[in-house]
Amino acid sequence: MADEAERNVRQIRRDIGLSALALVSVAIGVHDFLRPRADPAFTLLDAVDLGIVVYFVIDFAAKARASGRPAAYTRSHWWELPSLIPVTGGIVAGLEGVSVLRALRLVRLLRVARLLRVAGTVARIRGLRRYVARVARRAQVVGLFVAGLLIVVAGGLGANVVEGQVNPRLARLEDALWWSLNLFTTTSYVDFQPRTSGGRILAGILQVLGVAFVGVFAASLASAILKEPEAGPEDERA
Repeated sequence: MADEAERNVRQIRRDIGLSALALVSVAIGVHDFLRPRADPAFTLLDAVDLGIVVYFVIDFAAKARASGRPAAYTRSHWWELPSLIPVTGGIVAGLEGVSVLRALRLVRLLRVARLLRVAGTVARIRGLRRYVARVARRAQVVGLFVAGLLIVVAGGLGANVVEGQVNPRLARLEDALWWSLNLFTTTSYVDFQPRTSGGRILAGILQVLGVAFVGVFAASLASAILKEPEAGPEDERA
Protein backbone atom coordinates (compact mmCIF):
# COMPACT_ATOMS: atom_id res chain seq x y z
CA MET A 1 0.00 0.00 0.00
CA ALA A 2 2.81 2.39 0.89
CA ASP A 3 4.64 1.54 -2.34
CA GLU A 4 1.51 2.28 -4.37
CA ALA A 5 1.02 5.59 -2.60
CA GLU A 6 4.65 6.50 -3.29
CA ARG A 7 4.23 5.63 -6.97
CA ASN A 8 1.12 7.81 -7.11
CA VAL A 9 3.02 10.71 -5.54
CA ARG A 10 5.86 10.35 -8.05
CA GLN A 11 3.37 10.20 -10.92
CA ILE A 12 1.55 13.25 -9.63
CA ARG A 13 4.81 15.19 -9.43
CA ARG A 14 5.71 14.14 -12.97
CA ASP A 15 2.35 15.15 -14.35
CA ILE A 16 2.40 18.44 -12.46
CA GLY A 17 5.68 19.14 -14.26
CA LEU A 18 4.03 18.28 -17.57
CA SER A 19 1.12 20.54 -16.70
CA ALA A 20 3.54 23.37 -15.93
CA LEU A 21 5.06 22.92 -19.38
CA ALA A 22 1.55 22.99 -20.84
CA LEU A 23 0.95 26.34 -19.13
CA VAL A 24 4.20 27.67 -20.57
CA SER A 25 3.08 26.58 -24.03
CA VAL A 26 -0.30 28.26 -23.55
CA ALA A 27 1.44 31.45 -22.38
CA ILE A 28 3.48 31.44 -25.60
CA GLY A 29 0.25 30.99 -27.54
CA VAL A 30 -1.37 33.94 -25.76
CA HIS A 31 1.71 36.04 -26.51
CA ASP A 32 1.50 35.16 -30.20
CA PHE A 33 -2.25 35.79 -30.25
CA LEU A 34 -1.97 39.24 -28.67
CA ARG A 35 1.05 40.19 -30.78
CA PRO A 36 0.55 38.54 -34.18
CA ARG A 37 3.65 38.47 -36.35
CA ALA A 38 3.85 38.88 -40.06
CA ASP A 39 7.30 37.31 -40.23
CA PRO A 40 7.21 33.48 -40.14
CA ALA A 41 10.80 33.31 -38.89
CA PHE A 42 11.52 30.65 -36.28
CA THR A 43 12.06 32.36 -32.88
CA LEU A 44 13.29 31.32 -29.44
CA LEU A 45 9.70 31.05 -28.25
CA ASP A 46 8.98 28.70 -31.15
CA ALA A 47 11.95 26.58 -30.13
CA VAL A 48 10.71 26.40 -26.53
CA ASP A 49 7.21 25.47 -27.63
CA LEU A 50 8.45 22.87 -30.07
CA GLY A 51 10.68 21.41 -27.35
CA ILE A 52 7.61 21.09 -25.10
CA VAL A 53 5.72 19.28 -27.86
CA VAL A 54 8.63 16.89 -28.44
CA TYR A 55 8.77 16.14 -24.72
CA PHE A 56 5.02 15.46 -24.68
CA VAL A 57 5.36 13.11 -27.66
CA ILE A 58 8.23 11.21 -26.01
CA ASP A 59 6.31 10.95 -22.75
CA PHE A 60 3.18 9.68 -24.49
CA ALA A 61 5.15 7.16 -26.57
CA ALA A 62 7.04 5.91 -23.49
CA LYS A 63 3.84 5.35 -21.54
CA ALA A 64 2.17 3.65 -24.49
CA ARG A 65 5.13 1.30 -24.84
CA ALA A 66 5.30 0.62 -21.09
CA SER A 67 1.64 -0.36 -21.08
CA GLY A 68 2.46 -3.31 -23.34
CA ARG A 69 -0.46 -2.46 -25.62
CA PRO A 70 0.38 0.78 -27.45
CA ALA A 71 -2.74 0.76 -29.63
CA ALA A 72 -5.06 0.19 -26.69
CA TYR A 73 -3.23 2.87 -24.66
CA THR A 74 -3.63 5.37 -27.50
CA ARG A 75 -7.36 4.63 -27.80
CA SER A 76 -7.91 5.02 -24.06
CA HIS A 77 -5.82 8.21 -23.91
CA TRP A 78 -7.08 9.82 -27.11
CA TRP A 79 -7.84 13.04 -25.22
CA GLU A 80 -4.08 13.61 -24.83
CA LEU A 81 -3.41 13.59 -28.56
CA PRO A 82 -4.31 17.29 -29.12
CA SER A 83 -1.50 18.22 -26.72
CA LEU A 84 0.96 16.70 -29.20
CA ILE A 85 0.07 19.09 -32.03
CA PRO A 86 2.94 21.49 -32.89
CA VAL A 87 1.82 25.09 -33.46
CA THR A 88 4.98 27.06 -34.10
CA GLY A 89 6.80 29.33 -36.51
CA GLY A 90 5.20 29.66 -39.91
CA ILE A 91 2.06 27.85 -38.77
CA VAL A 92 1.19 30.77 -36.50
CA ALA A 93 2.28 33.63 -38.76
CA GLY A 94 -0.60 34.85 -40.89
CA LEU A 95 -3.15 32.53 -39.30
CA GLU A 96 -4.93 34.61 -36.68
CA GLY A 97 -6.13 32.62 -33.68
CA VAL A 98 -4.22 29.44 -34.50
CA SER A 99 -1.87 29.98 -31.56
CA VAL A 100 -4.85 29.49 -29.24
CA LEU A 101 -4.60 25.79 -30.13
CA ARG A 102 -1.82 25.62 -27.57
CA ALA A 103 -4.56 25.69 -24.94
CA LEU A 104 -5.29 22.10 -25.93
CA ARG A 105 -2.13 21.12 -24.11
CA LEU A 106 -3.88 21.79 -20.84
CA VAL A 107 -5.48 18.35 -21.22
CA ARG A 108 -2.39 17.21 -19.33
CA LEU A 109 -4.07 18.60 -16.24
CA LEU A 110 -6.67 15.84 -16.57
CA ARG A 111 -4.01 13.25 -15.78
CA VAL A 112 -3.27 14.90 -12.46
CA ALA A 113 -6.99 15.07 -11.67
CA ARG A 114 -7.39 11.39 -12.45
CA LEU A 115 -4.50 10.37 -10.19
CA LEU A 116 -5.86 12.53 -7.40
CA ARG A 117 -9.23 10.87 -7.82
CA VAL A 118 -7.57 7.48 -7.45
CA ALA A 119 -6.00 8.74 -4.23
CA GLY A 120 -9.47 9.62 -2.90
CA THR A 121 -9.31 13.39 -3.20
CA VAL A 122 -12.46 13.66 -5.28
CA ALA A 123 -14.35 11.63 -2.69
CA ARG A 124 -13.28 14.11 -0.03
CA ILE A 125 -14.33 16.98 -2.28
CA ARG A 126 -17.77 15.40 -2.58
CA GLY A 127 -17.98 15.20 1.18
CA LEU A 128 -16.90 18.84 1.43
CA ARG A 129 -19.56 19.81 -1.11
CA ARG A 130 -22.26 18.19 1.02
CA TYR A 131 -20.88 19.93 4.10
CA VAL A 132 -20.97 23.33 2.36
CA ALA A 133 -24.54 22.69 1.17
CA ARG A 134 -25.69 21.83 4.70
CA VAL A 135 -24.03 24.92 6.20
CA ALA A 136 -25.41 27.18 3.46
CA ARG A 137 -28.92 25.81 3.98
CA ARG A 138 -28.73 26.22 7.76
CA ALA A 139 -27.31 29.75 7.40
CA GLN A 140 -30.10 30.67 4.96
CA VAL A 141 -27.53 31.97 2.51
CA VAL A 142 -29.97 32.05 -0.41
CA GLY A 143 -32.54 34.05 1.57
CA LEU A 144 -29.91 36.52 2.72
CA PHE A 145 -28.61 37.08 -0.79
CA VAL A 146 -32.15 37.54 -2.11
CA ALA A 147 -32.76 40.14 0.60
CA GLY A 148 -29.51 41.88 -0.29
CA LEU A 149 -30.42 41.86 -3.97
CA LEU A 150 -33.82 43.42 -3.22
CA ILE A 151 -32.16 46.17 -1.17
CA VAL A 152 -29.72 46.94 -3.99
CA VAL A 153 -32.52 47.07 -6.58
CA ALA A 154 -34.67 49.27 -4.34
CA GLY A 155 -31.72 51.58 -3.72
CA GLY A 156 -30.97 51.82 -7.43
CA LEU A 157 -34.58 52.57 -8.31
CA GLY A 158 -34.78 55.15 -5.53
CA ALA A 159 -31.57 56.86 -6.66
CA ASN A 160 -32.79 56.95 -10.24
CA VAL A 161 -36.06 58.58 -9.19
CA VAL A 162 -34.63 61.04 -6.66
CA GLU A 163 -31.40 61.98 -8.45
CA GLY A 164 -32.14 61.22 -12.08
CA GLN A 165 -33.30 64.72 -12.97
CA VAL A 166 -30.41 66.60 -11.36
CA ASN A 167 -27.53 64.12 -11.46
CA PRO A 168 -26.51 62.82 -14.92
CA ARG A 169 -24.45 60.06 -13.28
CA LEU A 170 -27.64 58.52 -11.90
CA ALA A 171 -29.93 59.32 -14.82
CA ARG A 172 -29.59 55.81 -16.24
CA LEU A 173 -31.08 52.96 -14.24
CA GLU A 174 -28.07 50.68 -14.79
CA ASP A 175 -25.74 53.39 -13.42
CA ALA A 176 -28.00 53.86 -10.41
CA LEU A 177 -28.01 50.12 -9.74
CA TRP A 178 -24.21 50.05 -9.97
CA TRP A 179 -24.03 52.96 -7.52
CA SER A 180 -26.43 51.20 -5.14
CA LEU A 181 -24.46 47.95 -5.29
CA ASN A 182 -21.19 49.71 -4.49
CA LEU A 183 -22.63 51.53 -1.49
CA PHE A 184 -24.39 48.44 -0.18
CA THR A 185 -21.26 46.31 -0.41
CA THR A 186 -19.30 49.17 1.24
CA THR A 187 -16.74 49.17 -1.57
CA SER A 188 -17.69 52.73 -2.62
CA TYR A 189 -16.21 52.24 -6.07
CA VAL A 190 -17.78 55.50 -7.32
CA ASP A 191 -16.24 58.90 -7.90
CA PHE A 192 -19.38 61.04 -7.47
CA GLN A 193 -21.82 61.89 -4.69
CA PRO A 194 -25.59 62.49 -4.60
CA ARG A 195 -26.67 66.09 -5.18
CA THR A 196 -29.97 66.10 -3.33
CA SER A 197 -30.84 65.62 0.33
CA GLY A 198 -32.97 62.63 -0.56
CA GLY A 199 -30.06 61.09 -2.44
CA ARG A 200 -27.72 61.57 0.51
CA ILE A 201 -30.23 60.02 2.89
CA LEU A 202 -30.65 57.08 0.54
CA ALA A 203 -26.87 56.69 0.33
CA GLY A 204 -26.59 56.66 4.10
CA ILE A 205 -29.34 54.04 4.41
CA LEU A 206 -27.63 51.82 1.85
CA GLN A 207 -24.31 52.04 3.65
CA VAL A 208 -25.84 51.27 7.05
CA LEU A 209 -27.80 48.34 5.62
CA GLY A 210 -24.66 47.10 3.88
CA VAL A 211 -22.66 47.04 7.12
CA ALA A 212 -25.58 45.35 8.89
CA PHE A 213 -25.88 42.78 6.11
CA VAL A 214 -22.21 41.81 6.44
CA GLY A 215 -22.66 41.37 10.19
CA VAL A 216 -25.85 39.32 9.87
CA PHE A 217 -24.35 37.15 7.15
CA ALA A 218 -21.17 36.48 9.14
CA ALA A 219 -23.14 35.71 12.32
CA SER A 220 -25.55 33.41 10.51
CA LEU A 221 -22.70 31.55 8.81
CA ALA A 222 -20.73 31.21 12.04
CA SER A 223 -23.78 29.90 13.86
CA ALA A 224 -24.45 27.34 11.12
CA ILE A 225 -20.85 26.12 11.23
CA LEU A 226 -20.89 25.80 15.03
CA LYS A 227 -24.11 23.77 14.86
CA GLU A 228 -22.58 21.39 12.31
CA PRO A 229 -21.90 18.07 14.05
CA GLU A 230 -18.45 16.53 13.87
CA ALA A 231 -17.85 14.19 10.94
CA GLY A 232 -19.13 10.72 11.64
CA PRO A 233 -18.40 7.40 9.94
CA GLU A 234 -20.66 8.26 7.02
CA ASP A 235 -18.81 11.50 6.38
CA GLU A 236 -15.46 9.72 6.56
CA ARG A 237 -16.61 7.25 3.91
CA ALA A 238 -17.94 10.07 1.68
